[in-house]
Amino acid sequence: MKLSDLATLAFNALKEKRTRTILTVLGIMVGPAIVIAMMGMIQGFSIYFQNLILQTFAPNDIFLSPKSPGSLNSYILYQIERVPGVEVVVPYYLIPASINTPKGPMPTTIFSMNVNYVDLVLPSVKPYSGRMPIEGSYTQVAVGYYIANPRYPGQPTFEPGDVMTVEISLPNGQTETMSFSVVGALKEISSFGGANFDQAIYASDALGRAIYGDQYSGAIVVAKLSDVDQVANAIQSRYGNYVTVQTVQQFLTFIKQSLGSFEALLVIAGASSFIVAFIGVTTTMLTTVVERTREIGLLSSLGFSKRDVLLLFLLEALIMGIIGTSVGTLLGLGGSYVMAEVASRLFSTGPNGTPVSIQPYISPGQVLEVDLTMILVSAIGGLIPAHRANKIEPAKALRYEV
Repeated sequence: MKLSDLATLAFNALKEKRTRTILTVLGIMVGPAIVIAMMGMIQGFSIYFQNLILQTFAPNDIFLSPKSPGSLNSYILYQIERVPGVEVVVPYYLIPASINTPKGPMPTTIFSMNVNYVDLVLPSVKPYSGRMPIEGSYTQVAVGYYIANPRYPGQPTFEPGDVMTVEISLPNGQTETMSFSVVGALKEISSFGGANFDQAIYASDALGRAIYGDQYSGAIVVAKLSDVDQVANAIQSRYGNYVTVQTVQQFLTFIKQSLGSFEALLVIAGASSFIVAFIGVTTTMLTTVVERTREIGLLSSLGFSKRDVLLLFLLEALIMGIIGTSVGTLLGLGGSYVMAEVASRLFSTGPNGTPVSIQPYISPGQVLEVDLTMILVSAIGGLIPAHRANKIEPAKALRYEV
């Protein structure tokens, strides 16, 4: 018998037992719906955080931080500059401070580094108004986005042309009051790692050097893109007792691994619904075989071969699998957008107030892999009942009473 005719008979048989078919299809669709929705949302998170890092830092940046106070000094930096593959080393200072305002002191951090290298090591740090301070200046600063554009009503604003008074914390525990001319206001920067870039003040490295000398808060090493890992390993092996070494690629790898592990756990949990679908298909088809024993005998007496009977019941399981998988896939894709939107609203602002916008992502290959797995599970679930139907003797089947 033609396969198309068997498919039609199988579809009509499913329509006759509509309620049972619908319940089985519902059980099948849960699997792909959960797995695809979870994968789409988590991979969307991964892409969001990776883009966040790459928008803030250059891909060939290597970050150094001292393991103890004073361990990152001019001598160590001079040695690191001589490591093959290093293009430039840019030290920086993080100076605790507070801005004097009519509302009281406003905590901030002064980020002091060689202004000439800002575009190279921190490409996201750009003024939307005014300019960056002149290198070597002690009195010019640029302010972060939320200092120029406060998030809360009533907070004072500082824009290019203004003068701000700042209380600076000195290494000896005392404070010093300094006045600065605001020459630029920076674009909003995505937050990363808890760093509050938009609430910081940016100054030339002359200011930090005048306060802390060569006791740097950290340094950014720029290496050739192809040599980043080799340079990072060389610095770690030679100067690992003095500095902690991290690369942008390590940040990206950490995010991928962390979210990948979380994704694996959720997918495993969602995959348990595949087992439920298998049991549901098997149970439904076994019940169907028992109820239709006389029909099987009649079909055999009308000329259906054992192969035709096996294919008939196998096609019924496949049709339910295809329908359930298709609907589940659509629900999963839609659900990933809903979950991403909910997550975006829950994390409506990052640590520095920047909006969070997560777009789910799942590749067509991953969708196809999930769908084929679910259809295969349905087919296997229908294989045992189909084989049982294939073994029924026509003469016994015709005398069978339900």
